[in-house]
Amino acid sequence: MPTTADNPRRININETCSLVSVNILTNTPPTTSHFIRIQDTYDEMPMYTPITQAMIDDNESSPWYIDATLTQEVEGLVRIDHVSTNNDSATVYATFYTIAPCKVECCIANLTESAINCNCNCGKCAEDLERATKVSLLLQGATYLAEQETPDPSNAEKLYLKAVQLCEEVCACGC
Repeated sequence: MPTTADNPRRININETCSLVSVNILTNTPPTTSHFIRIQDTYDEMPMYTPITQAMIDDNESSPWYIDATLTQEVEGLVRIDHVSTNNDSATVYATFYTIAPCKVECCIANLTESAINCNCNCGKCAEDLERATKVSLLLQGATYLAEQETPDPSNAEKLYLKAVQLCEEVCACGC
């Protein structure tokens, strides 16, 4: 979901992508037998965290909020669910998406530094900066698609993976 004054981000990820803070709005009253399920682009199996009483707001009527901070390394498309149990057949009460950008942001920084420090006497130095710009735009597009009111996780992940692909190419100056 886009960030506005009346619509705060539901998922926040720290600068090392190792801590995930979630604020889940749900119409189903969360109980301590419910779970938060988190999965990213590179996880084959989701991680389940039990909801504790401390995570649940004191409101006695709908909607309810679940606030949690999870120690979980994530990268790529991140899906957070409020679920009934800790297995694949769980009922999903609320789902939110975002992009964990750490790997790609590191790439953008490296490409930019490479362009600034490039000593080539040709037009190759600008190619790293162009690629950094493309990667940055892909990352912004992926985040936008993931955080919409009606998210498009499939296309968000495609944009993220394209950004990763561009990051893994050989630098222009070394060609």
